[in-house]
Amino acid sequence: MHHKTLSFIAICAYLFLIPTSYSYAAPAPPILSIPASNANVAGTSVSFSWNASPGGSQYNLWVRRTSDNVVIFNQNVGNITSHILTGLPNDGSDYFWMVRAGSYSTGWGVWSSSRRFFNGGSTATIPALPTLSSPASNANVAGTSVNLSWSASSGATQYWLWARRNSDNVVIFNQNVGNNTSYNLTGL
Repeated sequence: MHHKTLSFIAICAYLFLIPTSYSYAAPAPPILSIPASNANVAGTSVSFSWNASPGGSQYNLWVRRTSDNVVIFNQNVGNITSHILTGLPNDGSDYFWMVRAGSYSTGWGVWSSSRRFFNGGSTATIPALPTLSSPASNANVAGTSVNLSWSASSGATQYWLWARRNSDNVVIFNQNVGNNTSYNLTGL
C-alpha cells in the first residue's frame, strides 16, 4: 500500500511542472517580390511572389481592383511563397495586392505593405505616391478622431484613403476622398 501512495505523489508533482500557457508571436509580414510596385503585367494571368516569413506555415494573398474597389482574390494559398492568378482582363485595370503570413499555433499576422500593379493595355502616367505627413508613424493619438494628411501628388486628381486597425486587422476606412490632401477620420 505504501508503494501506491508514492506513485500517486510522483504523478501529482509531475502535473504541476507542465506549463499552463505559451507566448507565441505571429509571423512577421512577408516582403513582396513580384510584381514590382506600379508594374504593367500584360496577359490574363499574374504571378505573385513574396519572401517566406519566419514562423509562417501558410500565406493569405489579397488582391483588389481599384476601379470599383472589388476584392477579386482573398485566399489562403497554403505553405507556398508564390501564386498565379488567372482570369484577368488585360485591359489596363489597376490592382493592389498584399500578403500576410500565419501559423497554426499563432493565427494570422499583420498584412504586408501593399503594392499596385496594372494589367496590360495602355496605362496613363502613374502619379507618384503621396508622402504621409501626419500623424507621424507609430504616433499615439488620443481621442476619437485623427486628422490624416499627405502631400499632393503631381498628376493626381483624387486620393483613396485606406485605414486598418493593427490590433485585429479590421479595415476601418476605405474610400475615395476626392482631391483633398487631408481627412478627419472619426469614430475611433
